[in-house]
Amino acid sequence: MLAIKKGHDPKINASGFKLAHIIPVGKEYSFKNKTIGNKVILDQYFPKGERSDWRLKHDINGNFYERDIHLKPDAKRYAIAHFLRFVHPFNYFLCPKTNRETNNKCKEIAEYQPLLDLAHNYMLDTYGNAYLEYLSYIMVDDRYYQKTQRIDLDLDIRYGSDIIHTDRIKACLEAIKEAEDIKKRIIASLSEKTTEEEISQYKHMLQKIENIISEYNQMLQEEIQKLSEKDGVSDKNAKEKPQIKIVERYGSKKPDTKDRGSYLFKGTKYNKRSLVLAVVKAYVRDNPAITYTELKTIFYDNLQGSWGVISTPDRIRARTQEPEKRFFMQDKIILKDGTNVCVCTQWGAGLNIERFIARTEKLGYKITRIGANN
Repeated sequence: MLAIKKGHDPKINASGFKLAHIIPVGKEYSFKNKTIGNKVILDQYFPKGERSDWRLKHDINGNFYERDIHLKPDAKRYAIAHFLRFVHPFNYFLCPKTNRETNNKCKEIAEYQPLLDLAHNYMLDTYGNAYLEYLSYIMVDDRYYQKTQRIDLDLDIRYGSDIIHTDRIKACLEAIKEAEDIKKRIIASLSEKTTEEEISQYKHMLQKIENIISEYNQMLQEEIQKLSEKDGVSDKNAKEKPQIKIVERYGSKKPDTKDRGSYLFKGTKYNKRSLVLAVVKAYVRDNPAITYTELKTIFYDNLQGSWGVISTPDRIRARTQEPEKRFFMQDKIILKDGTNVCVCTQWGAGLNIERFIARTEKLGYKITRIGANN
């Protein structure tokens, strides 16, 4: 076992990137002539055991828990394969984070199979036998031992700090579509049996939806204008059919991750995460009949990034084993229809908190920055 107390942090995440695995870590293990995933292997070879099986130990690095378990050779082989898939440099490359890029092919570029195939081919061409030896340890099927042919990678990708404008455009279009769908469902629900009181309520809801659509259309035009002013370049000069067209790179200047600025909202001082919680609570108080879907449309996911501004406890627990680190799990907002809503706590200096504040001000709320270092 090799234990490293502290290593150099390249700040990949803070720079707007993440590591994309070429060969999946959680699935596609060639195991006894079958291709299976982590769950099947773990259930068969690594039983959870009982709490009493774990014993408290101590060494020079501190306290830890340990249990003895007899591992069969197949289990040891899988443990090695899983570890090497997860950490070995042969199996990953740097990729822009989802909220820092947009492209013409897919929603998640790090999972776009033709790009992963291209990376696999590059490893074969560049490292040859060393890469083939690596493959022999990670339990892949035979197709990985040869190059993938006919890769269609006419990929037009934009990434960087200013991609926020394109990201907002995408979010506006998604929000408009969702609002239009809600409106259609309301209209479709009307019938001869609908009472006058219900019709009055539906009219009120439809008017609110129309206002939301109008607001997003205005935001959409503003973002399109900002993007065109930022680019200042006509598409006529673009090369035809590029393999990978990088329109803009993420700047070398690192975001200020140590911002300790505060914000004044309705006479109370908040930090970033508490500000978001206070705003969402205020909006629900001001709109007591709002549904979860409508609230999602108001505070759409891309304001925050990968976690979204709000979610339900069940969805959060399905995504992470440490929900309290990502959301206000103990400070739920209960909507009129009984839905429990949790607000995300992941707000950094710069992009996502500024997006949220801009959105909040569009809703008519005033926020004053106090000593912000943005």
